[in-house]
Amino acid sequence: MASIYALYSCRDGRVRYVGMTTGTIDRRFVQHRRGPYDGIGVVRGWMRDEWNDAFPVRTALLEWCDISQVSDRETYWINLFDNLLNTRKYYRPQQAPQCRARTPRIAVIAEYMRNHTFNFEGRQGIHYRHSLDMYFVLVPDRDEGLRPLIGDELPGGSRPMWFSDLARAIDARDRYRGLFPKMQWPRDKVI
Repeated sequence: MASIYALYSCRDGRVRYVGMTTGTIDRRFVQHRRGPYDGIGVVRGWMRDEWNDAFPVRTALLEWCDISQVSDRETYWINLFDNLLNTRKYYRPQQAPQCRARTPRIAVIAEYMRNHTFNFEGRQGIHYRHSLDMYFVLVPDRDEGLRPLIGDELPGGSRPMWFSDLARAIDARDRYRGLFPKMQWPRDKVI
C-alpha cells in the first residue's frame, strides 16, 4: 500500500504540497524538513518561512492506494489544488477561474483548524486549543521546525505542554526567548 498526503500550514489550512510515499507519512515529513534531494528546495523554504512566523506545518492523509496506482492517484490529487509548490508534477490545465472546479475541503484539516487558534491575538508562538480551553507555546527547534515548551497543566494525562491561562503562556515564551537574546524573535502583532 502507498499513501497520498498533503502538507499544509496552520496559518490558513491551505494545502501547499501533495506527495506520495510507500513508507510512513511521518518519515516523509522528516525528509521534507531536512531538505530536498536537489538544490535549496521550495518546500523546505516554505516550511522555514511558516516556522519563522510560528505557524506549524502539518501533514494530512488524503488517500491510501495500491502501489501500482500511486502515480495516477498523486496526479489526480495534485490537479485538484491551486497554487501548489509541487514542481515535479503539476498538470492542471490553465483554465479560466470561473470554469475551474472548487478546491476540495479536507475534513481532517478543517477540523484541526477549527479546534485551534494560532498566534493567539497576534502573540507569536502562543496558540490556543478550543477543546481543552488551554494554551500551548511553540518555539523554534534546532532541527528546524517548532517544538512545544513544557507547560503547567496535564489535562487527561497528556504531554506536559499546556498552560491554563494566557499570562502563563506568555511568561514561558518570554523566559525562553530571554535564553537566546541574540536571536531576532518575531514581534507580536497585538491589536
